[in-house]
Amino acid sequence: MKAAFEKANLSLGVDLSVAKEIVAEGYNLPEISKNVHFMTVNAFDYWGTWSGRTGPVAPLHGLSDTEYTTPSVEHSVKSYLNAGAEPSKMVLAITTLARSWTLEDTQNTGYGTFTDEPGTAGPYTKTAGALGYNELCESLKTKKWTVSFDKGLQAPYAVNLTNWVSYEDAESAKEKASFAKQLKLGGIAIVTLDTDDFSGNCGAAFPILHSASREYLST
Repeated sequence: MKAAFEKANLSLGVDLSVAKEIVAEGYNLPEISKNVHFMTVNAFDYWGTWSGRTGPVAPLHGLSDTEYTTPSVEHSVKSYLNAGAEPSKMVLAITTLARSWTLEDTQNTGYGTFTDEPGTAGPYTKTAGALGYNELCESLKTKKWTVSFDKGLQAPYAVNLTNWVSYEDAESAKEKASFAKQLKLGGIAIVTLDTDDFSGNCGAAFPILHSASREYLST
């Protein structure tokens, strides 16, 4: 199949999941590496309302204790590399879509808070439990949010009354691009451009795209 794509001057790629059970057993990475031009690691949606508690949508690093364990981008990528994936063919996908929850107890607003109730839908995506970064950044300007950045996880989150949102921002995207560069991965991808701040309503346009690409391409 790869040869047929090359004859047509096309590239063949695959998307790789970060679900733990698939990372462990789902792929023959050496064979996939030989037969495609690139492999995109969809390194996001580690947590959402399906998790039953608040958590980081795309933590670069993981934390664990007796009650709360976080999978991470680092763990997923290194698992693929250890299983035989070619670094030069791996593309790290960075998301612009946040995940949101509705808190039951506004006194408990950190990671690991039990709730499976989705957060309020945004005006554009219109999906409970999900927000484009463009929607979130506009809300951050107009409503009173408490914004935190967990340096261990390299992940931001924001709280407004009962709304709890985990998301990527320019800083966390830059750290992921730096990580991809350190491991000599083949590239980075932004998923997707239409939920970055493409209109520049919160500052310079495409903050996640530009922050990540500048870092990855820097020498």
